[in-house]
Amino acid sequence: MKPAFRTPLYLFALFAISFMVYCKFTEPKNVFASSNGQIVVDGNFYQSDQFAIAITDFKTEIVMNSSVETAFQVSLKIHNLQEQKRLWYHSFAPEWSDVGSTDFFSFIRDEHGNTSTVVPIRSDLDGRNLKRQLLPSEAITEVLLFCNWAPKSKKIKMTLAGNQMTDNKDLVFNIQLP
Repeated sequence: MKPAFRTPLYLFALFAISFMVYCKFTEPKNVFASSNGQIVVDGNFYQSDQFAIAITDFKTEIVMNSSVETAFQVSLKIHNLQEQKRLWYHSFAPEWSDVGSTDFFSFIRDEHGNTSTVVPIRSDLDGRNLKRQLLPSEAITEVLLFCNWAPKSKKIKMTLAGNQMTDNKDLVFNIQLP
């Protein structure tokens, strides 16, 4: 018989509790900008020579197979605009194993200062895109989850942590919710 602390259910419960504590008490270390600068976008669409990102949906609902009870979900459509080259996409949400090593997380904030960090990806449970090569002209949908948060106003600011697609500049969307 396995000791209770080695059963999958116990390990999952331990992870879920530790992650709920993380979501409740973790404020982004840097809530203004990374050291590499920002790309500020008014609205829900950004385009460069290589790619385009469109925010296609917002919703708050119960999330299955996740460590958070409810989450504010933001759906993004990422499109490789290059006709001859592949584009390496790395999620704006960190992998769960990177949580302790990253200094900056994507986060969302409403005009009243209510803030939530992005939920890290657990590739075995979430079904979200962590890393992927996009073929020429290919588009994918990405869902970012924000911990137990609902906007308290119609104006929000979503800051996506810089990555190789944005030359490590944070992508800041100033958004008016419907």
